[in-house]
Amino acid sequence: MESCPICSSQTIQGMATITGVPTHCNVLLESQREALESPTGTLELVACGDCGHVFNRAFDARRMTYEGVYENSLHWSPRFQDYATRLAERLIADCDLRGKDVLEVGCGRGDFLQEICKAGANTGLGFDPSAPLADDPGATDRVTFVRDYFSPESYPRSRGDLVICQHVLEHVDDPAAFVDLLADALKTPRSCLYIEVPNGLVTVRHGAIWDLIYEHVWYFCERSLRMLLARRGLSTYWVEATFGGQFLSALVGPAEDAAPGLVRGEAPTRADVAAFQGHLDRMIASWRESLELASASGTVVVWGAGSKSVTFLNLTRPESRSIRAVVDVNPHKQGKYIPESGHEIVAPDQLQRLDPDVVLVMNPLYLDEVRRTLADLDLHPQVRSVVS
Repeated sequence: MESCPICSSQTIQGMATITGVPTHCNVLLESQREALESPTGTLELVACGDCGHVFNRAFDARRMTYEGVYENSLHWSPRFQDYATRLAERLIADCDLRGKDVLEVGCGRGDFLQEICKAGANTGLGFDPSAPLADDPGATDRVTFVRDYFSPESYPRSRGDLVICQHVLEHVDDPAAFVDLLADALKTPRSCLYIEVPNGLVTVRHGAIWDLIYEHVWYFCERSLRMLLARRGLSTYWVEATFGGQFLSALVGPAEDAAPGLVRGEAPTRADVAAFQGHLDRMIASWRESLELASASGTVVVWGAGSKSVTFLNLTRPESRSIRAVVDVNPHKQGKYIPESGHEIVAPDQLQRLDPDVVLVMNPLYLDEVRRTLADLDLHPQVRSVVS
C-alpha cells in the first residue's frame, strides 16, 4: 500500500517494524501448548504525512477470523461499566432514542446493546460471528442477536435509528467501504451513527505501544477519522477523546441533516512519527528492567488479559517468563492462556493461592478498582501501573 487509504496522499513515512506479533489477542486458547504455537505476523507501521493516519502496511486480512472463540468484552469491570452506562445515557439524549430501533454491527457479546436498549426502552439487533445464542444467560426480549457478519444486501430490512460500531472499524481491510455499509443501515435521514475506535494519537504521540496489535490495521487520529467520515457523505455532531483519552468517539449523521463537517482535529506530526521507533525501543528496554526488579521482590502477576497484556508479555520476553499468571475479571477468559507467551489467565480469587508480592496493572484507569479487589481478598502486594 503506497498511498493513504483515508486521504489518498502518497506522502507515507515509515514509523516502526515489530515482528513475531500474535495475529489474535482475544482468541480463547484452551491449552498452553496451543497458546505457544499461536500464529504470528509483522507490524510494518507507516503514517500519512498529510492526515496523520497510521496503518500496518504488512497486514494480511486472510489471516484473520473472529468467529466462535473471540472474547474482548470489558463490561466485567465496574470502571468500564460506568463508562458504558454514561455513554448509553448520552446517546439516548443526543439521538432522542426512546422506543426506537438500535442496530449494532460487531456487537460482541452484546453488553452495550443490551444496556442502551434497557435504558431507553429500545429494540436492539446485534450482528457478530461470536454473538450470544438465544438461550445464553442475560439474553432479553428487547435484543435479537445474529451470529453473522452484517451487510445490507444479506439483511435488507435491518435498519437502525441509531447504528453503533465500537472497536470494529480499526479491524476491517477497507474502512471507506465499511463506513458506507454502516451509513446504508441508517433508518431515516435523522438517524445517527456512533463509531468508537482506539485513539491513535495516544499511541503515536504519548507512546501507548501496548495497543500495537496485529488485529488493528488502522490507527485513527481525530483528523483522519473526521476526513474518512466527511468523504463518505457524513457530518459530525461530535468527535471526542473518551475513556481517559484512550478511545476516539464520533457521533455522525447524513450530511444534509447534520452540522457541516470540517476536516480538522489533532494528528501525529512528522516529528512524532520519526521519534516513535526510538521511543518503542526505550520503552521495551524499560519494561524488561522493571520486570527484572519486580521479580527480585518475589511472585509477580499481571492484571488484565486483553490486548495490552498480550503486547506487553510478548515484547518483554524472555523477562516476562518470570510472571506467574495473568489475572482477569472476565470469567470467559479464566482458565485460558495468553497467545504466544503462554501465560495462564486466572480469576482474582486465585490470587489468595498465588499470594503475589507485585501486581502489575496494564491499564492505569483500573488501578483503584484493582486495589479495592485486592483489599477485599485481604491481599496487600505492591501495585504498580505498567504505564504512567
